[in-house]
Amino acid sequence: PLFHIAGLSILVRAALAGACVVAVPRFEAARVGALVESEAITHASLVATMLAELLRASGTRSAPRSLRLVLVGGG
Repeated sequence: PLFHIAGLSILVRAALAGACVVAVPRFEAARVGALVESEAITHASLVATMLAELLRASGTRSAPRSLRLVLVGGG
């Protein structure tokens, strides 16, 4: 969430780098997976549960070539 320091730091890092942020109101694995592909997203910040759901929703498809880094945080 953006009210959390991790969410806020994503916005700060993106602003410093001149990058675009794609934010969704709530996590839905299929929707996020489609956005990663359609928006050519290069970096993603997820917690482990979100990553697991995203991988499960992607089935056997490999990650899009645009995706360079996934930051996994949380406990």
